[in-house]
Amino acid sequence: MKKSIALLMALVMVFTISQLNAAIAQNTSIKAESHTTAVNGDRETLTINIPSGVKSGDLLIAQITYEKGRDAWPITHPGGWNHIVTTDAYQGGGYTDIGQVLYWKTADSNEPASYTWRFSQSVEALGGIIRYSGVAESPIIASSGQGGYGESTGQNQMVANGITAEEGAMIVGFYGIKELANLETPNGMNRVYQQWDRDNDYSILAVEEVGLAAGATGSRIAYSWEYDDPRESLESQWVSQLVTLRPSNGEGTTQQPPVEPPAGDSGITIFLDGQLLQLEDLPTIENGRTLVPMRGFFEALGADVSWDASTKTATGIRGGTVVRIPIGSNQPTVNGSVVVIQVPARIINNRTYIPLRFVGEALGEQVDWDGTTRSVIITTR
Repeated sequence: MKKSIALLMALVMVFTISQLNAAIAQNTSIKAESHTTAVNGDRETLTINIPSGVKSGDLLIAQITYEKGRDAWPITHPGGWNHIVTTDAYQGGGYTDIGQVLYWKTADSNEPASYTWRFSQSVEALGGIIRYSGVAESPIIASSGQGGYGESTGQNQMVANGITAEEGAMIVGFYGIKELANLETPNGMNRVYQQWDRDNDYSILAVEEVGLAAGATGSRIAYSWEYDDPRESLESQWVSQLVTLRPSNGEGTTQQPPVEPPAGDSGITIFLDGQLLQLEDLPTIENGRTLVPMRGFFEALGADVSWDASTKTATGIRGGTVVRIPIGSNQPTVNGSVVVIQVPARIINNRTYIPLRFVGEALGEQVDWDGTTRSVIITTR
């Protein structure tokens, strides 16, 4: 009898351990399957080939590193890619000659052979695309970005600020430096790739770590060393970014339905001071004028927004400027003065849409249109 009980307990323990191992495997299912890198040789574009073996549903993450910092903006990304974070080198000390931007995309069954990013002028640029499997449909948990110079962080340290993670998540780090350098992988992380632009002295690094616990990740520090002598530290302008990825079967996974564009969606993109502006709903075109979601656009410009249901009037206030926009009226007011517009605000799919150019200029911003890339470019003053 005792032997039977002992055998039963042993079987229970084996079953429990196997279930635990299966749960751990399920929560750490994210895997880097393949990657590609590219260097552009000082051009207005950077083209990166698609990684091998891409399957529908895979996650693609692109690292785009470029010289001239904000002078390279706006950066036009290929269709289907989503902006994560843009970072420039530390500007307080005047070090602005390197920038880096990350994008993500869920692969479909008909991916092209390559993707091309376009800059506002010729720049030296390099980058890479990593293909991940086992990532949730809503893949990005959090991101961070920081830029600097060796002296700002202590000799040759490139510090990526910590972010938040969910159980079983993966953290991916991207580093760029304006030097031909050997970049040391942060402790506890694995290298995905390192790429150099040997003609123009730029270096990038991509690293990863899987199986995170829920909560704050802490920072990740890469070190820069002389390319020809890895014992000698190297200080220069750098950028660093972190992204946490949600596993497809991990705890905290959320499956989000695809966003349906509003009627008349134009496919245009909006840049605010060089950064892609992502609103809660897509912009639309009415009679040649761009309309945008009221609340998200006002708040992006730093304005407080309110809605008066009785008069169907949207109000945005920033500093001493008060903009009132009645729905359906072509006579909004700025500080009480009527301004006649061609296309009034309107309701689309139960969302209030307001005229972009009128609101931007009413708040004192410069608003430009790039017909080639179908981009609205807003510059704050």
